[in-house]
Amino acid sequence: VDRALDPLRAVHAQIVPDVRAACRERDGAAVDVNAYARQAPAKQAKLDIARARYDELQTRAARDLALAKCARDVVVVDACVVALVAQAELLGSLAEHLEAA
Repeated sequence: VDRALDPLRAVHAQIVPDVRAACRERDGAAVDVNAYARQAPAKQAKLDIARARYDELQTRAARDLALAKCARDVVVVDACVVALVAQAELLGSLAEHLEAA
């Protein structure tokens, strides 16, 4: 089981914190956009800057999330293959044991 799950755990430990940090930064930018939007038009320049920053961070977070999902999917497929091979080995050795008995 660990042989199948260790790669998934490693990917999770590496990718998830990065994606969470990107989402937190994006969420902070959304707060700025909302704050400046309530003060418009007096703070229109700041609103435009905040929107541009939010759009950039949103694009980056979406890209990072998509890459993380792809990496996770690859590891999950590999883990499934390892589990199936291990199961086939177990069933094969069980069949040999039963034939010998």
